[in-house]
Amino acid sequence: MSDQTAKTKIAYVKQVLSGDSIVLFGDNTDIHVCLSYVKAPRLAKPANDKNEALIEEPFAWESREFMRKRIVGSRVFFVRDYTGSNGREFGQIYFGSESLENCQNISELALQAGLLEFKEGKHGDQVTHNFIHSQEQALNHKLGKWGPIHLTRNASYTLDNPTQFVNQHKSKPLRAIIENVRDGSTFQAYIPSQTTYINFVLSGIRCPSFLKNEPFAKEAKSFVEARLLNREIDLLVEATENNKIVASISHRAGNIAILMLQLGYAKCADWSLPFVTGGYLPFREAQNKAKQERKGVWQDWTESNAVKHTHASGKVIEIGLVDNITVLTDAGDEVKYYLASVRAPRADPSTNNKQFKPLYDIPCMLKGREFLRTKLIGKRVTVIVDYIQPQSEQYPEKIGATILFNNENIGESLVKKGLAKVVRHKRDDENKSSQYDLLMMAEKEAELAKINIWCEKRVEKSRVSEIQNDLSRAKHFLATFTRASKLTGVVEFVSSGSRVRIFIPKENVVIALSLSGIVSPRVDTNNDGEAFSKKALKLVKNLIYQQDVRLEVESVDKHGGFIGHIFVQEINISKYLLENGLATVHSTAAKTRFATEFYEAEKSAKSKNLNLWNNYVEETVTEEEKENHKENFKRVVVSHIDPSSLSIWIQSYEMEDQLCDLIEKVQIVGKSSQQGILPKRRELCLGKSTYDGLWNRVRIEGIKDDIASVYLVDYGNSEQVPYKADNFKMLPNENKALPFAKEIQLAFTAIPEHYKELVLEKMMSILYKEEFIYALHEYKNGNVDHTTLAVHTKDGKKYNVGKSLVNDGFLMAQQKCEPRFKSTVDEYQRVENEARMGRHNIWRYGDFTGNEL
Repeated sequence: MSDQTAKTKIAYVKQVLSGDSIVLFGDNTDIHVCLSYVKAPRLAKPANDKNEALIEEPFAWESREFMRKRIVGSRVFFVRDYTGSNGREFGQIYFGSESLENCQNISELALQAGLLEFKEGKHGDQVTHNFIHSQEQALNHKLGKWGPIHLTRNASYTLDNPTQFVNQHKSKPLRAIIENVRDGSTFQAYIPSQTTYINFVLSGIRCPSFLKNEPFAKEAKSFVEARLLNREIDLLVEATENNKIVASISHRAGNIAILMLQLGYAKCADWSLPFVTGGYLPFREAQNKAKQERKGVWQDWTESNAVKHTHASGKVIEIGLVDNITVLTDAGDEVKYYLASVRAPRADPSTNNKQFKPLYDIPCMLKGREFLRTKLIGKRVTVIVDYIQPQSEQYPEKIGATILFNNENIGESLVKKGLAKVVRHKRDDENKSSQYDLLMMAEKEAELAKINIWCEKRVEKSRVSEIQNDLSRAKHFLATFTRASKLTGVVEFVSSGSRVRIFIPKENVVIALSLSGIVSPRVDTNNDGEAFSKKALKLVKNLIYQQDVRLEVESVDKHGGFIGHIFVQEINISKYLLENGLATVHSTAAKTRFATEFYEAEKSAKSKNLNLWNNYVEETVTEEEKENHKENFKRVVVSHIDPSSLSIWIQSYEMEDQLCDLIEKVQIVGKSSQQGILPKRRELCLGKSTYDGLWNRVRIEGIKDDIASVYLVDYGNSEQVPYKADNFKMLPNENKALPFAKEIQLAFTAIPEHYKELVLEKMMSILYKEEFIYALHEYKNGNVDHTTLAVHTKDGKKYNVGKSLVNDGFLMAQQKCEPRFKSTVDEYQRVENEARMGRHNIWRYGDFTGNEL
């Protein structure tokens, strides 16, 4: 008895491999036990790199299950008979009682059921005698393998279609047996109803890996094996991700995943938390508890790594490219916040386009921006700062935040609509959204719905085009815009107080538009610009930037830019600028239906000495000054008339010699200098004319498709020049004198828009033909002088060009003016009435202005 006691060991059964092979929990290592004197039918095994597949023998599965159901997880006595050459222990397993004397031999019971076979050999002791007797009973009763029916299981070890399997069994309890534990969160299970083995991962957690030799990998695996290995459980299949089946284990003792998180044997797996049945909150709470108690994998975790959440409130003043917004906080700071853990749509890697514009060319980018803009621009939001990404060599500092609008998580809504994705953070990266799990669930919802960026069909880009430096296209759209009863757009950029870029959704185009009838202070990007330019820019930007606006388009300029009016909430932006003293009335205001309002608004700002008018004192002109003014005519040369605006460029006759000298010097510099340049927009340089090959002083107005639009500063005309270094050279400082050509418009006149060709032809016949032309400055609107031109003919006659054109029915008289010019304008209106009555030229079909006599 003492010898048997020495060979006896009390242990718990960890796993039943087959009817005759059992694994016991050992002190340090597991004990692999083979039952002595018996043989079980062989279970099937799939083929691998080293071995061929084994075919399952009849009743092999029934034999294994007979053993598993009785002893797995139970306290047993193991009596060792001998140790094999391979180190395996051979012996008997007794179970069922606290004392060995009252226990049953599991082999004997299996023999009685016909699920084991006695191996012929040793005979004589009581154990083998009992075995022989038990097998004879099974033979006599034709039980198990000795019966007439041979049961053979045909198990499958692979799933041909994991997605179909998940869809079939999703959220339904599926009875399963845990066959193997790879690590604390990865398992192999057998599904009896399907006779199929599957591999799955526990949803919501990730345990330490053996492959990376991570701490607590062994403890996590042992913890799970002791509770689940070879146990029957209810499996809740939840999803499939990268061909991995994701599932939860339903057990009467609770959710083992949460228990492992509480003990620090696992961490939350962000990617699978959205799949968890019953919600993710208990998982996060369990992990936080383990963190605070420094358990398991969190033993070295420090509070300093935690994110310190701060709150702010303010008004949204700008929407970036889907993943960021700019907020004017209550503290008065403009802060750019990035939506925490949200990634904007990305461009196709194959995209290689010089004119690439992310907002319009990346699918769903414009749609996402519009979702945010219509919901947030100008509205108050609450900001929860989740993390601050430090500045690096390549990227500036980024503040990641959760943005709430009326308690709605904007990032979550954006992701749920399929207009953005969720950032996959590195493991243990705590710089992520405080609502990360909600974001992941929202993304999964959008992915299943196959909407927007998740759509199976190719999502087309917005196909928005820009009308810039393209006069012919601008004229094409002008007719559409002027006919539109209600033209709306979105202000995309504000370049100055009176110039903006607007997206027209109905036509899918972006246009540049200048406010009609006013001039605002010029903004120069190279310096502080004119006085009050920044103030005007800020005023307009705060009012209309990224807002829905209503437009009235009147005309286009020579560069393809549109001219018109902008309204936001019934506020006329031009009038608003005038009222605040941040713009002046332009002569073209007389042609608009808002002329009276504009003059009154400017008058009001003058009376209050606002901004531009802060030093304004109303002038009083004496009769003597009027007479002296009339004698102040200077002889000029007309160098250019613009066909679009009918503006006139004049050169001083007294400066003709200096101009000739400059032309000679410029030719010498252009021909002798070997160094060509590629100038930037607005740069002053030398340019080679495509008409005569001569060099001129030019300013670069725009560059498109390798063609530069250049303005000849000494003549006033423009050319299109190939954008090559051979055509441009540096302009020496000594040749940077003021331009010789000056832009003017005929004072006290208005241009009939639909008769420009007729007017141009008449003006050219006078101003290009006559030799003696004199100019008298009358007033200034913005940067343009309004001038009276007088012609002295060779036969001694003198006449006022502007007044003559009005009298002959080519121009109209200005309708509104400053009080000091009232008598002059009245005279112009008188001769206009005569032209109307005589049906001259533009009046030949009668009145077209709506102001019939």
